[in-house]
Amino acid sequence: MKKFLIITQILLFSVAIGFAQISYEGKLDANMNIFQLKDGTLKFYKVDPEKKKLLVFNADNSLWRSIDLLIPKGHFIDGIAIINTASIENENQLYIVFRCYPQRIYPTEEISDFFSKQIFTVNVIDENGNFLLKIPQTNEYRLLSVNGNNKLLVYKTENMGFKSKSHIEIYGFDNY
Repeated sequence: MKKFLIITQILLFSVAIGFAQISYEGKLDANMNIFQLKDGTLKFYKVDPEKKKLLVFNADNSLWRSIDLLIPKGHFIDGIAIINTASIENENQLYIVFRCYPQRIYPTEEISDFFSKQIFTVNVIDENGNFLLKIPQTNEYRLLSVNGNNKLLVYKTENMGFKSKSHIEIYGFDNY
């Protein structure tokens, strides 16, 4: 009787596990970043620095959108983020925030000066390549969502000789 009960439990357990299998869905490039649309769909993106394009992919690795990044000549892209807003007029319209800096060559003995003297520019464009905002001489930026409204915080430091003055500029993307 014990053997029958144990065999029955093993069979029931294996049938239950058979219906709850974890399935492999594919793989993505490890250099991709992820964001989520308002409808819950996941998208993956990466930058093609040679073509100066932002490539946005579906979960199945198919290209969803290719967006030209208007990076000034002689500049490198440092960081990128996506603001997605869905409204009745602009369903799944993407706004791209990226930071770039000019290419400079310093002697190796001054490599620490290289990083301290970088002047970044934060840019906000729409997916058609139209500039919405350009903020020069920035340090960092941060995207926040406050009560459903997108906010861009830009950290700036003004150097005046031995003195420096820091502040944060706040931009709202409520209408986008």
